[in-house]
Amino acid sequence: MILEVWVSDRLRVPFEREFSQFLQRMAARRDQGHAAYGTPRATKRYLSRLGRELDAYKRTGNQEHLLNVAVYAWLESVRPEREETHFDPAVASVTGREFGRGQKGGDTH
Repeated sequence: MILEVWVSDRLRVPFEREFSQFLQRMAARRDQGHAAYGTPRATKRYLSRLGRELDAYKRTGNQEHLLNVAVYAWLESVRPEREETHFDPAVASVTGREFGRGQKGGDTH
């Protein structure tokens, strides 16, 4: 599968190429997992697996774990381990106050 990411010419941001590459790697990793393990199921405990991969990244710095975190985040969103899951786009960021908010035209990362 080839993943194409379309971005408005008015919204071009730094690291756009790297973002596209990461998404392509994530899609490939998801497909590899599907071939090996089949259809996503809530019994696979994706949220727990995500936490383990994040811990491994913190320990090692190996970005391979970040791909797994991204895939597990997606899997958790479609087959959640957590029963009371929901989506609320109006929720305030939990990191904005502590780490600062990006400003228009400035570094947002």
